[in-house]
Amino acid sequence: MKFPMLYQARPRRMMQDLRAAGVKAPTLADVPDQWFAKLASLGFDWIYLLGIWQTGSRSRDVSIRHPAIAAHHESHLPGCREEDVCGSPFAISAYVLHDDFGPADALMVFRSKANHHGLRLMLDFVPNHVGLDHPWAINCPEIFIHSDQKTPAGHAVAAISGGPELCHGRDPFFPPWPDTYQLNLFHPKVRTEHCNLIASIATQCDGLRCDMAMLPLSDIFESTWNESAMQADGYHRDKSDYWPKLISSARDINPEFVFLGECYWDREWDLMTQGFNYCYDKRLYDRLHHGLGEQVRWHLNAEPAFRDRCAHFLENHDEPRVAGLLNPQQHKAAAMISFFAPGLRFVHQGQELGYKVSDSVHLRRVVQESADPDIARFYEWMLPKAALAGNHSWKLATPEPASAGNVAHLNIVAMMIDTPHPMMVVVNCSSSKSECKIRLPISGSQIVFKDLVTEKSFEWSGEEVRQTGVFIDLPAWGYHLLTWTR
Repeated sequence: MKFPMLYQARPRRMMQDLRAAGVKAPTLADVPDQWFAKLASLGFDWIYLLGIWQTGSRSRDVSIRHPAIAAHHESHLPGCREEDVCGSPFAISAYVLHDDFGPADALMVFRSKANHHGLRLMLDFVPNHVGLDHPWAINCPEIFIHSDQKTPAGHAVAAISGGPELCHGRDPFFPPWPDTYQLNLFHPKVRTEHCNLIASIATQCDGLRCDMAMLPLSDIFESTWNESAMQADGYHRDKSDYWPKLISSARDINPEFVFLGECYWDREWDLMTQGFNYCYDKRLYDRLHHGLGEQVRWHLNAEPAFRDRCAHFLENHDEPRVAGLLNPQQHKAAAMISFFAPGLRFVHQGQELGYKVSDSVHLRRVVQESADPDIARFYEWMLPKAALAGNHSWKLATPEPASAGNVAHLNIVAMMIDTPHPMMVVVNCSSSKSECKIRLPISGSQIVFKDLVTEKSFEWSGEEVRQTGVFIDLPAWGYHLLTWTR
């Protein structure tokens, strides 16, 4: 099984870069071939374009006026002005290319360039809600959750004067998203419209990243909305699994179409069994950020049917920049585990350059940062090797105590990759110096190891490697990438 690598790109950052390079009124069609060639050379298989669909003025106005949203603009973009606010890309008014990114054929040109360089294109799908400007809110309000005294978090607004009050989209643990309307996912017309929509999108890309993909799960949706999802307008309430029919509607167009689910609350397996290829691996994210080496090993020792379909990340548009959270050595150590582990591995644009300021999805302009040379060199070195590793079989190695009573081996994660010249990734996932021994079933009387991190070589007797193990001594957040010859 090939474990792909995905690059999450921000079209608004790309448009800003093109304007800075002198392109007037840039579109997605103007992204140069060199940009795609660079990603392909680093080993990426996918480009995920975050937020390309059309949004509207009512939802944008919420991004400008709503106190809780507007309060964060300045922290993301000092000196932010009203014209810098574009509105959330998840408050979609139509699944057509946003006016800011060019005519519809600009997306076709972008995809053609990506495919030419061996890269597949992934776009967004937001199942739970639509933007305030979506025509469904006016033309068929019956497919939304309506507000009444029993509605959870009963904040709601009318789409048109005198019309029914429609609830804002939400998940059960946070306030509603005030720039959206909540679809009634038990309404059969929603299911039909979404199947048609997915079939249409499947002709424009090679895969979909599905926003908050666990929210349509029947038990979650019912517990979130209670009796509000059972409104008596004469429809037959559809409590069957939401995702299988939608996924089939895309794969009827393209059998290789890929679904990536943004997922939390330990519901990844539910989505995988309903057809998702990959789901976000938030547990690994948390354990890597907190230096929990033993728990990282437990996680990576999960059943392959689950583990191999996890999507590993160190940051994304919802999480802070990893370079702003972790020191450079911890950042690199976490990346070595995240990118050499089995599953989908993904990079958020700017992560590979060590950017520290997060882009806001509500803003069309971003802070210009200089790359961190050390982090940039690390990713240039690491990514092609991780891409190679993703084409070969993988297994965990077992760190053992370096001496009696020494428990530092619990901090170490070691992974064996069966590349043509076998590799072993060894990472100290802690803030303390740690040692261990690792026994390897390598034949031969003398084994010459080379650390691809330092380019240094060292020799061990084959018997010692097999019987007592290679001695590993790593500083805090240290790592090796070892290969060997006999």
